[in-house]
This record gives sequence, structure tokens and C-alpha cells, in this order.
Amino acid sequence: MPILPRKEFIALHSNLFCYASKEKRSEITDSFLVETILNYSNIDVVKELFQVLGIKNVEKEFFDSM
Repeated sequence: MPILPRKEFIALHSNLFCYASKEKRSEITDSFLVETILNYSNIDVVKELFQVLGIKNVEKEFFDSM
């Protein structure tokens, strides 16, 4: 599977961000992106997130939020 750019990843999973206007979706922070994907998506989307942000960055954002 090719690595999606961040903007395309968010657009692909826009159903998880339906309360954010399309214009504001580009302003979604890594922290919010990680939290939303981990809480409301499935394992396949989490794996995609690892490819988009990198496992280390996802790990950092996860543990920084605790």
C-alpha cells in the first residue's frame, strides 16, 4: 500500500472528522489525529496512520497525551 500524504489520509477518513469544516481539516494537529484514529477507527486505519505519521511520532503523541 502506498503511503498517503497527511491531507489525503484525513480526506479518506473524513467521516471521523465530520464535525470539522473541510477548510479546517488541514489544521488538525498530530495529537488530535492520533487520538481520533485510535479511539474511533479500526486496526487497518491505525496501520495507515503509522505509515502516514511514523510509528515513533504516533507513540510520542499517544504518550504525551497521558
